[in-house]
Amino acid sequence: MHRHVGDRVRRRRKAVGQSQAKLGRALGVSVQQIQKYERGSNPLTTAKLWALAGVLGVPIDDFFQGMDENGVRPVSPLWRRTTGRRPS
Repeated sequence: MHRHVGDRVRRRRKAVGQSQAKLGRALGVSVQQIQKYERGSNPLTTAKLWALAGVLGVPIDDFFQGMDENGVRPVSPLWRRTTGRRPS
């Protein structure tokens, strides 16, 4: 889940043309922390998610688009047919 949210943050940040440094300043964190959020290696708190949504101009649920109710990305039917399993 953290990787998915981080990926959505990175995509939105790039879409609005904002650098990691500028986003970090807006949130009061370092560039390294933004990098960790975007990689999913450090989970975002609820407060940081709300702040990110405001800074990036999206509703908070935008970060969860494409995930199912269990916090997992949906698996492609083609993946299942070709491998016979879910990705790890």
